[in-house]
Amino acid sequence: MECRAPLQLMRCHYLDAAQPDMAFATVVSPSGGVLQGDRLELQVTVAEGARLHLDTASAIRRYRMPDQRAEQEVTRTVAEDGLLE
Repeated sequence: MECRAPLQLMRCHYLDAAQPDMAFATVVSPSGGVLQGDRLELQVTVAEGARLHLDTASAIRRYRMPDQRAEQEVTRTVAEDGLLE
């Protein structure tokens, strides 16, 4: 796991007894929100045979952007026999 502000990845937990190998991870934004000019990038890689449930804690606040937009890019890579929810 690697993260930089304004996004933070919380430690994985194993919450489902029926799927003991499924890691549950939550992305949060501890900052005040998304401002104009921000560029958020999220890269998710699930290795071969790994299982990941990725979620967010809540909505991320977006502020007015009268002069410039904000962007978010999400890249997901799942290896063979991997699972991403």
